[in-house]
Amino acid sequence: MIVLVCGFMGAGKTTLMKSLVSSYGTAGTIGYDLDEEIPKRVPAFGSTVSEMINTIGIQSFREIEIFCLEELLREQEGMRRDVIISLGGGGFHERALELIEDFPNVITVWIKIPFTQCLERIRSGSCNERPLARMSDEGLRRLYLDREKFYSMAHVHLNGVEEEISIDSLRMIASGLGLN
Repeated sequence: MIVLVCGFMGAGKTTLMKSLVSSYGTAGTIGYDLDEEIPKRVPAFGSTVSEMINTIGIQSFREIEIFCLEELLREQEGMRRDVIISLGGGGFHERALELIEDFPNVITVWIKIPFTQCLERIRSGSCNERPLARMSDEGLRRLYLDREKFYSMAHVHLNGVEEEISIDSLRMIASGLGLN
């Protein structure tokens, strides 16, 4: 099973991925942070997502992001292990949803937290180095609302990182949804 974790900046996507991997790491579960994978796979444009966006712009970055997601998903095909991938805040969009349809063993999880909580984390934490974090509060609110329509298409909605979920629970949900 492949789990894609989505949500807005500061929602806790990487935290959830790491928690699931550490809980089940001995069983062969592995995790990827797509924002860390992208510069490794396409280093020509920068060593971080921020550098890449500053160098090539957000639209070109999104093209590379979808390419890297597809590459990562294809690498996992046929593997007999669970994989957790935390996406960037903007990584769950129309093209990503179309791509995911090609992979019947993918289950998507949205970490749904209120915008005010995301904004607080963006302004006070490590998120503030991201190019989009430089937007005004109102600009970020509009971005959050725009992205919410895609996030809401995830198979599973978690009310914050504090809501407990396990690999076994995700397997049962995936089975109930007819995902392999």
